[in-house]
Amino acid sequence: MAAMGAHDLDQLAPLTAREISDRRKTFSRFWTEPVLPTTFFRAPPTRAALETASSVGDPALFDQVRAAQPDESWWRVDPTPSQLPANLTHSALCTSSPVHEAILAGKTHMLRYLLDLGYSPNILSLAAPTRCLPPLTAAIAFCIPPNLEAYNILINHPMTNPALRTPSFSIHTLHFAAARLDLPLLQQINNGPRSCWHNFPRPHLAPHRRTPFDDDHINLFAPKIFSSIHDVRTLNAKRWTPNRLRVRHPARRIHRVLPPLCEETSEDEEDARKQAEMVLWLLGSGTQDVGAPDVYGNTPLHYLVSAIRVDEELVGRVRASRGGGEEVWRESMNELGYTPQELWQDGRMAVRQDWKSFWTVE
Repeated sequence: MAAMGAHDLDQLAPLTAREISDRRKTFSRFWTEPVLPTTFFRAPPTRAALETASSVGDPALFDQVRAAQPDESWWRVDPTPSQLPANLTHSALCTSSPVHEAILAGKTHMLRYLLDLGYSPNILSLAAPTRCLPPLTAAIAFCIPPNLEAYNILINHPMTNPALRTPSFSIHTLHFAAARLDLPLLQQINNGPRSCWHNFPRPHLAPHRRTPFDDDHINLFAPKIFSSIHDVRTLNAKRWTPNRLRVRHPARRIHRVLPPLCEETSEDEEDARKQAEMVLWLLGSGTQDVGAPDVYGNTPLHYLVSAIRVDEELVGRVRASRGGGEEVWRESMNELGYTPQELWQDGRMAVRQDWKSFWTVE
């Protein structure tokens, strides 16, 4: 592992070939592992006393808990070490922190109080390396709507590292803003203090500002598309799971009437409008290269033509964009050897059915 500088945090470890292979068997959130262990928990996540007190937002209560001298060492060290300590502490084993809990609860006065106490604005909960977000990123990714007050407090703190990314997947705050398809938010972050847009990092996985929201927005009925697309941009960390295609196999079918796949919703039109706006701005501003591939070899055009409802106008404009859009359309192959043009043709020929032989049966 490379050494960690004061203003950077390398991955805990690169994604292994097996981990990448596992992602090819299903659909995953772009920012984390295929299956979150907490997805099927009925109880709320376990939190340390200081984390719970922070979420309440009462500094006096927090001080009362803190007077008992619970461990808080991991949350006060800055920058976060690149690995867990040899002598594990309670705070190092927590999957959140008082700073994160204050942000998620919308208690910005508590956030200020914690920073004044010397809590790090760059805490990473490495006990959960595939789903730990820096506080700055959590304010954008996990708050609905984004907690801009907390974001502004953090971005103006002299110790905050605005270039910090998540371990393992190398996801940056700007990637989450783009995944929300919130162009004003993305521009606000870019134009704000300490912008790191000039060093906009590429994530190790899908270029998610044009990935489908979830697998209901992918053309699951086209074999080349089905085998090429693996990541979605939903930020739902609690309830979303991929469609259980295996239950549709005739030999396993329990119910006569199967729930429909890829049905259009009332939000789809607005989502498509925002996606087009985001994609065209990223390409037009020079932020995104039309031919930039992700770890699967997919370019923006691969993703756009893999949608269950392809925006033909947007595809045409991306093909016509400067930087070789038409060349990418005809010649840029993903890891399976498919060009955007081939995926587009595959999608047009696809027929909707309750079962497809190429769907994996586990």
